[in-house]
Amino acid sequence: MATAPQPDDATDEGYSLPPIVELSEEEGRALFERQARKYMGMSGDEFLRKWDAGEIDGPDRSEVLTVVFLIPLVRNTLT
Repeated sequence: MATAPQPDDATDEGYSLPPIVELSEEEGRALFERQARKYMGMSGDEFLRKWDAGEIDGPDRSEVLTVVFLIPLVRNTLT
């Protein structure tokens, strides 16, 4: 289970770290869907289909990576 850092150990050279937020599976899927629509203008399912097929232009663009980093929320990458 994730825990939020304590105030005394949550700083790195004076900068506070954001709190850790634990998401349910449903919340993770909803976040992925929202971000795919916001950054890529497509549904999460469409993004995954195009990503898997290598059809996403500029895969190193920040808006693409923002969505790519969320893929583990909708896929079990350990199996």
